[in-house]
Amino acid sequence: MRGRICYGSDAEISIDCAIRNINAQGALLVVPGEQPLPTNFTLIHVTEGTSFDSHVIWRHGAYVRVTIGDRHDLQGPIDA
Repeated sequence: MRGRICYGSDAEISIDCAIRNINAQGALLVVPGEQPLPTNFTLIHVTEGTSFDSHVIWRHGAYVRVTIGDRHDLQGPIDA
């Protein structure tokens, strides 16, 4: 599944990733090479149009295991 990792003060940095085995407890991500990542970031599930607050548990090369927190719907109306 297509994903995107966003971080920075205004989420100005983004990295494409693949999402594997996503469930209520977390997800396994595949990121390009040895791309540096912060401990906390926003994970966007591009296919579903949702995002999650995420926290890195471990990393082995391109594989990153994260916990996921609150789910945010990116397809609905935006509150002003």
